[in-house]
Amino acid sequence: MSAMLQSRLLRVLQEREVRRVGENTSIYVNVRVVAASNEPLEKRIQEGSFREDLYYRLNVIAIPLPSLRERRDDIPLLVAHFLKGKMKDRSNRPIQMTRQAMEIFCAHDWPGNVRELENAIERAATLCEGSVIQAADLPPRLLASVNITNPSLDAQTTATLPEVPESALYPLPLGADSGHLPERGPAPTGPVLPLKNFLREQEKAHLLRAIQQCGGDKEHAALLLGISIATLYRRLSEENEES
Repeated sequence: MSAMLQSRLLRVLQEREVRRVGENTSIYVNVRVVAASNEPLEKRIQEGSFREDLYYRLNVIAIPLPSLRERRDDIPLLVAHFLKGKMKDRSNRPIQMTRQAMEIFCAHDWPGNVRELENAIERAATLCEGSVIQAADLPPRLLASVNITNPSLDAQTTATLPEVPESALYPLPLGADSGHLPERGPAPTGPVLPLKNFLREQEKAHLLRAIQQCGGDKEHAALLLGISIATLYRRLSEENEES
């Protein structure tokens, strides 16, 4: 704000009156002002570029908003939000992300905050081959920020990231609205199964849900689950033999 605009806004807040352009009379207003700034206003007051009286007029209830690098736990949720509904044109499958790519996202400082994150997701989703975002699909500035010199993450990489298979996917909640908590249902009234049997039923349901989400493609389901196709077939055959 220029010094003149600061003075005029201060008068509006003090007198609760505005005068429209071309008119000679003032109009009484009763409004609530919500102001935001990406500048350190206390420092600007010391420099003389922001009025101290206006600052205290505006700063009645302060709501500090931490930067994205201060809330890294939100990054996977935001990635899932921006990828939700994005389908690859050729395969018509939801776009996923590898664990390595997610590690790079969580290691970046994000000076542009959520806008920069959304931009990186849009770029990676456009350039990725198939329906999986790999580390090589990320913007070069992200790879440089975590000291990755080779996008393929081979043995010569200098990144301090955990060693995980390149094809291992990060479990993004793309099929549900991650912004709402599930409603609490009624207490179960059925018999309590032995833990071993309960875990088998849950595993079977999870395997079948992954296969259904991938349109029956078991190879893609195994990739989504982070297991080999042989392990998927073995677990399915074990469940069928027991049933």
